[in-house]
Amino acid sequence: MSNSLAAPNTKIHPDDEMFQVALQTLKQEDLARSGYFRQGAEIHETIVQIANWRFGKLADVSKYLEGNAE
Repeated sequence: MSNSLAAPNTKIHPDDEMFQVALQTLKQEDLARSGYFRQGAEIHETIVQIANWRFGKLADVSKYLEGNAE
C-alpha cells in the first residue's frame, strides 16, 4: 500500500485573468505560475479564517464562491 499523494493539478486556463495579470507583471511564466498558486493559497487561508471566525469552521459554510449566489 502506497502512502504517496497524487500529484496536484497545476493546469491554469489560458484565459484566467488572475494568471494573465501575473504574467504581464512578472514577464516570466514560472514566476507568474508560482505567484498565482501562492496568491490562491493566501486567498484560501483568508476564507478559512473568516469562516472559522463567523461560522466555527469552513465545513459549516455550504457555499462561498462567486457563482454560487442564489
